[in-house]
Amino acid sequence: MRTRDIITISIAAIILIPAVYIASSLVSGSTQLLIVLSGSMVPVIQVGDVIVVDDIRTEDVQIGDIIAFKDPGGRPNVLITHRVKEIIRGDNLSFQTKGDAVEDPDPFTVKAEDVVGKTVFVIPSLGYFIKSAKKPIVFFLFTLFPAAILIIDELKKIARSPAQSHRALREEKRKKRRRTILNFRRLIAILLIGAILFGAVSLFSLSACGYAKKEEGIFVENKGTLSCVLVFNTINKETFIPPVILSGNSSSVIKAAGIDSISTAPYIMPVFWVSKLSDINPYLPFLIISTLPPILIALLLFPAWYQKRDKHRKHFIKKLRKLLARV
Repeated sequence: MRTRDIITISIAAIILIPAVYIASSLVSGSTQLLIVLSGSMVPVIQVGDVIVVDDIRTEDVQIGDIIAFKDPGGRPNVLITHRVKEIIRGDNLSFQTKGDAVEDPDPFTVKAEDVVGKTVFVIPSLGYFIKSAKKPIVFFLFTLFPAAILIIDELKKIARSPAQSHRALREEKRKKRRRTILNFRRLIAILLIGAILFGAVSLFSLSACGYAKKEEGIFVENKGTLSCVLVFNTINKETFIPPVILSGNSSSVIKAAGIDSISTAPYIMPVFWVSKLSDINPYLPFLIISTLPPILIALLLFPAWYQKRDKHRKHFIKKLRKLLARV
């Protein structure tokens, strides 16, 4: 199998496997996509984000989970997404919820039967695009305009003279005879430079953000210029402290007890992702921030390392070198 085929299959698998999972979940009804319209969960979830809500058994809901539930006020087709602050067990299971950006808990309890699901993923700012797509001008630009270009292109093909059609056919055959050249040195150089740059940014952010335990709480400080995300790891898993964003050259006091340690990461990726990765391993956000952006940059710069050349080019160059050597 050629290298090009391996790369194509790998990229297709990375894209298709999550797409098939989400599509099958959407069809079965176990997963929903919701657009965030309020800022009650800032900074973890921003206004305009799209959240992926997966079905969950209410018995498996834990403190700190972000759940979507029906509006207790009875408004139809309205779902609220807040974090579980307390689980009330008794004859009827219910949950006390709270928005991260709100100081007081919600003035109601959520019944188990009103829970729709748990937030498992956040897609930043996609909601703005979905809402904009409903506007006529955007619909025209992204639907009718490309369709018009395709129709015009087909009309041009029909109106071609036999000679023009023959030249176009020869050009297509020539393109098919081209072979793919992968410049691995350039690809590795792009990846290394990107990893060094983003790794340096991450290390600088980690060294600039620090904390100290004091009587009034946890004193956190960011001596750098870049904002950083602080994820709090508590001793007791029954308590949860939402992550916060600490801007550059600032400090704050977190009045909370039971904090075991704090994971920090530069504010490059969404806070929700940083929090989920920190739950797996405290150093995982640093690893992802150091590797994912370079990969994306390499994909954007693919013309620099992914090229197509005519198959006879190399043979022609050899002949030319031999001819020049004789001269």
